[in-house]
Amino acid sequence: GVNGARAGDMAGGIANSLARDQANDRPALLFHALIGNDVCNGHPDTFNHMTTPAEFEASVLKTLAFLDTKLPAGSSVEFIGLVDGRILFNTMHNLTHPIGATYAEVYDYLNCLEISPCRGWLNTNSTIRDMTTDVANSLNAVYSKIISQHTYKNFNMAVYSFGDLIEETIQEWT
Repeated sequence: GVNGARAGDMAGGIANSLARDQANDRPALLFHALIGNDVCNGHPDTFNHMTTPAEFEASVLKTLAFLDTKLPAGSSVEFIGLVDGRILFNTMHNLTHPIGATYAEVYDYLNCLEISPCRGWLNTNSTIRDMTTDVANSLNAVYSKIISQHTYKNFNMAVYSFGDLIEETIQEWT
């Protein structure tokens, strides 16, 4: 399992929980941030269970079409790109997990049991981590494609890199 939503889950129902009075509400600022679940799964053949760019695009477009029927005119949809999950391994791998093993050892154990929440990034194999990031980046590219090819009556769109936002925050606070 995962701890959040994929693009398909957002289009398939989560977006429907949005309650707005399109005629009377003020413009809304909506953040569309999926973080990483479109690439995270615990399957041994993890890449076969990641969302493809075509699936991602179709799901995001479905979500946006729905939002255009709910958001008041003048609203903004801000896409926050998928993370570069390699940061988890790079910063945690040699630290001790509360169970007493290193995080790298815990990641290997979870993968061995086939219960990892994110086999692609919580993995001691750097090639798999890099390939997972490549898939995440291909999904992030979809946001810019959508912004360049689609317009909506009731909102504008922008995309922000999660990595850039984190880097800016780190620089500001260190």
